[in-house]
Amino acid sequence: MRISINSRLAVDFALGVAVLVSFAFRLTGDIIHEWVGLTAAILFILHNIVNAEWYTHIFHGTYKAGRTLNSAVDIALLITAVTVFITGLLQARHSINLGEQFGGMQMRRVHTTAAYWMLLLAFVHLGIHWKMILAKFGLAKKEHSGVRKVILRSLAVAAAFCGAWAFVQRDMYGKLFLGYSFDFWDETLPDIFILFQYAAISALFTCTGYILSKLFASAKSK
Repeated sequence: MRISINSRLAVDFALGVAVLVSFAFRLTGDIIHEWVGLTAAILFILHNIVNAEWYTHIFHGTYKAGRTLNSAVDIALLITAVTVFITGLLQARHSINLGEQFGGMQMRRVHTTAAYWMLLLAFVHLGIHWKMILAKFGLAKKEHSGVRKVILRSLAVAAAFCGAWAFVQRDMYGKLFLGYSFDFWDETLPDIFILFQYAAISALFTCTGYILSKLFASAKSK
C-alpha cells in the first residue's frame, strides 16, 4: 500500500499519543481508557498495513547487526502489542463487551505486563528510526551548526535523565518483571503529572533505541 511519508508520520504520531494517553488510566477513567486503547489498536493495524512490505522481506537478505536489532525489536513489539489488544478486548466492558467470563486477575496481569513492555519497545522502535525522522524534517544534515547540535543533544540528555527518574518513580522494573496488576499514584501530585512521567519514560527509551542503532551501525562498519 503506497502512502506518503507525511501520512505515515501522522499515523505514527497519533498512535504514540494514544499509547501514552492509555497509560493515564487514573486521569481518563475506564471508558476513555477503553476507547483510546481501541483507537490505538486500529492505528497499530493501519501502521502495519502501510508498512506491510517489511513482512515480505523478513525471510530474505542478509541479517547484519543493524537489521538484526531492528527485526528483533519489531517482532517483540508485534507480540506484545497483539497481546495487549487481545487481552484488552477480552476485558472490555464499555467499548466492546464480550462477557464477564473473559475477565479475572490473571488476564489483567498479562494485559498490564504486556502493556508496559509494549511502551518500552514502541519507543525503542521509534529511536531506531529517529535519524530517518530527523532527515524528513531537515534536522539530520551534517552542515548544521555546532550550536544546534549541542542544543539538540542537551535536550535529549535532559529528557533521558527525566525518563530515568520517572522510570524509578513509576517502579517500571516491577511492572516489567514482577507482574504488577495495579498502578500506584502519589496523591500529593496532580493527576496530569502522570502523563509527564510516561512521556519522559518514552523519551528515555527513544534515546535508548537511537543509541543502540548507532552502536549496531558501528559494529557493522568494523
